[in-house]
Amino acid sequence: MNSANSPRPRLTESQARSAARSQGSKPPCLVLRIIDLLLRHAERSQHVSAEELHDELRSGGESVSLGTVYRVLLQLVERGAVESHQFAGERAVFELARNGEPRPYAGYQ
Repeated sequence: MNSANSPRPRLTESQARSAARSQGSKPPCLVLRIIDLLLRHAERSQHVSAEELHDELRSGGESVSLGTVYRVLLQLVERGAVESHQFAGERAVFELARNGEPRPYAGYQ
């Protein structure tokens, strides 16, 4: 089977949390909460925008700004725990990182 067409496994929860750790320190609760939300969306094979995560956090009682959500997501992207995608004029969407090549996204040009 061609490895370019093989689906890549998502990071496990343990791997995502490990990637979120900053030089051995425990990640803040907000980072863990965002990873948890990304894991829930991954179970449904969904991307999620920072705005959607922000809304979910706020409805769950978190007092957090949209800017903070973006900063955490960008830090997770830099550490390789999360992937960011932006499709033809749409806002960026995020998902847990996968190992290997990016998967194709049907319906997006």
